[in-house]
Amino acid sequence: MSSRIPCAIAVALAVVGAGAHADPLTPSPADEPRYESGFDGYRADTEIELRDWRATNDRVRTVGGWRTYLKEAAEARPEQPSHPPRPSAIGTRVAEPTNGGGK
Repeated sequence: MSSRIPCAIAVALAVVGAGAHADPLTPSPADEPRYESGFDGYRADTEIELRDWRATNDRVRTVGGWRTYLKEAAEARPEQPSHPPRPSAIGTRVAEPTNGGGK
């Protein structure tokens, strides 16, 4: 037990000594704010090719209209069930109220 006391004193002095050198009013470089622009990594919007709207509408009509695009989008997604799966009968019993434990 006597060997623990000098070790504890040495640790306490090291902690107090380490804190004595730092000025609490002077911020460390890690505490200083760093400027980061919100425009870093900004990609300028590119111009889209303008097309004749009549030709575009004719193209949609020949393809089959908006329903064809809807069907293509539905086929691209994995099929999902229309309703959530039902829980199994095991472990679904609801506990009866106890009314505070007495009647």
